[in-house]
Amino acid sequence: FFFRVLREMGLRQYLTVNSTQRGYDIAEKAVEDADLWVPNHISDAAYVSKWLERGSEIWLYNYAGDGALKGAMRSTYGLYPLATGASGVTFWQYASFVRLMRAEGRVLSSSTWEAAREGVDDARYAATLAGAIERARSAGGNSARMAQRAAQDMEDILSAYPVETVAKVAFEERHDADDWNKWRWIMARWILALQGHI
Repeated sequence: FFFRVLREMGLRQYLTVNSTQRGYDIAEKAVEDADLWVPNHISDAAYVSKWLERGSEIWLYNYAGDGALKGAMRSTYGLYPLATGASGVTFWQYASFVRLMRAEGRVLSSSTWEAAREGVDDARYAATLAGAIERARSAGGNSARMAQRAAQDMEDILSAYPVETVAKVAFEERHDADDWNKWRWIMARWILALQGHI
């Protein structure tokens, strides 16, 4: 009810309830009325599909745990949101990213923050490639055929990601920076090819 009232007032609302086994069932009606679902844990890929098919928006938060696994940080802030259909990512708390050096009066970045930055760069490559694919499709001919191959490579990368959180963590534990760098290079190569540079 409250979300519907806020919507009538022209306000967007979000709810940070997890999917199915982790609490979604407790607040199902509230989630259905919210504009934006911000899960901490996804246990049901079918619900994510349902949510997106109805035109609602998903953001992710706290998906990288304590930051000990650098691949999780890069993944969470890079290709994983694209693979799940999420529109954005936010973090639950900053302690995993930086260290406050009170005595010295400064903030020290951590390798976790650097991994998150690499993920943002991965997302930028993906966005640049998506734009290049769209322009190449519009051009027709050989460009459109190249765009189709580039889109298939991008789909292969993103479809490798599992949606459910537990499977995501296992996926990240099986991969390292070399894998993400390889995927970034595939995107970069297609960007250059579609722009006619190679």
